[in-house]
Amino acid sequence: MKDWRKVLWTDESVFRVSDTKGIKVWRHKGSDPCDPRYTAKTIKHPPSLMVWGAFAYGDLADLHIFPKGHSVTKDLRLLHRKLEDCYGVTGAEILQQGGAPCHTAQVVKNWLRDSEIEMIPDWPPNSLDI
Repeated sequence: MKDWRKVLWTDESVFRVSDTKGIKVWRHKGSDPCDPRYTAKTIKHPPSLMVWGAFAYGDLADLHIFPKGHSVTKDLRLLHRKLEDCYGVTGAEILQQGGAPCHTAQVVKNWLRDSEIEMIPDWPPNSLDI
């Protein structure tokens, strides 16, 4: 239990105004399915927002809202600043992040190694057990 209190749990999530999975297009019977009005290219995606957050036994860190087009992988300087703040606020010492592709990208792995950040290795991408 003492060791788990040192872990900084992090994750990011994308929030959309509505769900875009399984988009359905309704068209008149007998209409041309290749008509541009019925293709995925013409269907606009709803606005979205990506946030990153962290918590540890001691406290919660502030949420970070990414500017459009940014992510953890693209903005490692942000990650560095946020991690320093999070460690200070929560008292954590070890980073935990999921095994999702944005966390396991080579650029992120290299940055974590070069920054000498202690972390829990090989965490699964979907932690259904917690």
